[in-house]
Amino acid sequence: MKEKFCHAFSDGTALKDRILFPSNEYFRLGMNDIPILAALFGVVVIGFCLMESHVHFVLFGTVDNCRLFIARFKQRAAFRLKNYDDYRKAMRRVNVQVKPLKDLENVKDCLAYVLRNPVVAGLVYSPNQYPWCSAGVYFNHHQDLAGKKIATFSRLALRKILKTHSIPDPDLILDREGFIKMAGYINYRFVNNLFGTPGRLNFYLNKKVESLFDSEIAADRKEMKFTIASMRREARKLANESFGKDDIPKLSMEERFRLAGILKETLHISAKKAARVLEMLPGPIAEYFSAIERKRFQEVEDF
Repeated sequence: MKEKFCHAFSDGTALKDRILFPSNEYFRLGMNDIPILAALFGVVVIGFCLMESHVHFVLFGTVDNCRLFIARFKQRAAFRLKNYDDYRKAMRRVNVQVKPLKDLENVKDCLAYVLRNPVVAGLVYSPNQYPWCSAGVYFNHHQDLAGKKIATFSRLALRKILKTHSIPDPDLILDREGFIKMAGYINYRFVNNLFGTPGRLNFYLNKKVESLFDSEIAADRKEMKFTIASMRREARKLANESFGKDDIPKLSMEERFRLAGILKETLHISAKKAARVLEMLPGPIAEYFSAIERKRFQEVEDF
């Protein structure tokens, strides 16, 4: 499957007055999830921004893997909110989306859009002032690499610091505050080459690019009230992106099951609706969904 630049994001409106990261510690753990999940799903992180109620990533990888990345990121965030029962219920309504970017100009605009989020929200005057995004890693010729390599920590020590059984790349650096250094997992060299100069990056950061992406996100949000027809349109689009086939009947049975899993993650549809969309019997899909949940439960137990 062809790798693409993608914009992966979550819908913050579903949380209403709740927040995804209740404290700086939640932000820290969320940031440390990024390199772990990027390695797990084979995606390259170009940039990101974690806001209180939603997240944005610019990724490079297959569309499927980018979906798995953002879905698992949401899953980990939800698991950490286990002491906030109303938050966890709200998280079930949070949809995640992945949109392929059509060209490098679109990548520039999207990265600017992602990094401008805290500025537009009135939290800071410049993206570089916001600690929960990747803005500070680009064109930074004095990267602070103080800390220790992951390889120097015991597995037990890493579990205590990172709050996960997943072990990051041993060459990544962990600083005194327990953050994995962004310079080790953000492809800032690509971004530096893409823009060419800091001034060019700042030019894009000062562009009001919100109109290019907000309307698209709003349209996605509106389509969360899916009809069977709209779900079939989405399924055909996903089939083309994931398997290079433009219609459901052209999919093999294995591909239909895989597509059902993707629809479950992205649209939160039931086995019965997935069966109607994919022209299958609901029983096998229900069993497949149950198997996914059992696997996920085991992963959470091991988390």
